[in-house]
Amino acid sequence: MPAVIISALNARDSLSELLPQVADAAERLVISDGGSDDDTLAVSLSHGAVLALGTAGRGRQLSRGAAWSAECDWLLFLHSDSRLVETWPEAVSRHINTHPEKAACFDLRFDSRHWQARIVEGLVWVRSRILGLPYGDQGLLISRALYDRIGGYADMDLFEDVDIIRRLGRRRIRSLRTHIMTSAAKYERDGFFKRGWANLKLLRRYWKGEDISCLIRDYT
Repeated sequence: MPAVIISALNARDSLSELLPQVADAAERLVISDGGSDDDTLAVSLSHGAVLALGTAGRGRQLSRGAAWSAECDWLLFLHSDSRLVETWPEAVSRHINTHPEKAACFDLRFDSRHWQARIVEGLVWVRSRILGLPYGDQGLLISRALYDRIGGYADMDLFEDVDIIRRLGRRRIRSLRTHIMTSAAKYERDGFFKRGWANLKLLRRYWKGEDISCLIRDYT
């Protein structure tokens, strides 16, 4: 089984739900914290996690977490507000045994009953399955060898997930054929379609080479 690496910042409540789902199955559980001032560290330690402490920034934190798992053959990167189905270890083991040369991600589900959520999920399915561009909230399962070969996560505060997938290439990533649940709080706050369109515009600006600091300013 892989090492599970989770970036966190004041994520006590979400980690209290996620960590029981992964702690027993992970070869190593690493929480890469960016300076939490709530009970994130205490909750993490109570589930047997190794703490990788340092400055905030998701790319930086994920890279730091990977460094704390250097001897592990496989790595599973997750967001702290993710939720996994009970059968996730079987899906991960199946991928490791049958597609060791590829990385993998989950299909996305939102923790929302809004009908708009189902439409956005369908669009995410197209983006990840057809276009080969999953985002970080879908998780990333990757072998240590492949992770090191492509250079790992870059020290980026935004679009670190797009950057690493871009270097992987669509032919080296596949779906785990099971889903991951993620928080819909920002989508419910802003509106599913409005939020999705705003994210797409930011991605377009990133592809065009706009400075990340400008994109971070407009990201909420």
